[in-house]
Amino acid sequence: FPTLVTTLTSVSYRHFMKELRAPLLLAFTTGNVLIVLPFIIELIKNIASHFKITKEESHKTLATAIPILYNFPSAGNLLVMLFVLFTSSFYAHPFTFFDHGTFIFSSLFSLFGSASTSINAVIFLLDKMHLPYDAISLFFSVMPLTRHFQAMATCVGLTTVSLLILLA
Repeated sequence: FPTLVTTLTSVSYRHFMKELRAPLLLAFTTGNVLIVLPFIIELIKNIASHFKITKEESHKTLATAIPILYNFPSAGNLLVMLFVLFTSSFYAHPFTFFDHGTFIFSSLFSLFGSASTSINAVIFLLDKMHLPYDAISLFFSVMPLTRHFQAMATCVGLTTVSLLILLA
């Protein structure tokens, strides 16, 4: 995501990551993206000030974009898809060509929601892909760690898309 920002805008990678450091740390330590939203808004306003975008203009755009984007599919929930692929490999249950299409289509709906809703998504995907239900215990055991990475990835994705919308 930071590379996407540096490719499409004139924001440097170092500047973007320096501004993003505190929100990422907060998202990782709490495992919650909702409390990071005010920091994301301020970060984007700081970067927008370098482009001579007024505070009023950026506030109007962000007041619309952030609440909408928060409800869209998040990058952090891609970890659920990776877990199901890992489960398929772990239990030696390879997907057929048709299974890959079913998996991608079914997984699209699991991208919505917060890190805590990923439990339901994993249960749904394991059932849909006919994988052993025992894998849910494996997911529960790693969830305290993965939930924090999910929040961090969601924070970066939300910041990136919001910034690109504002600068567009």
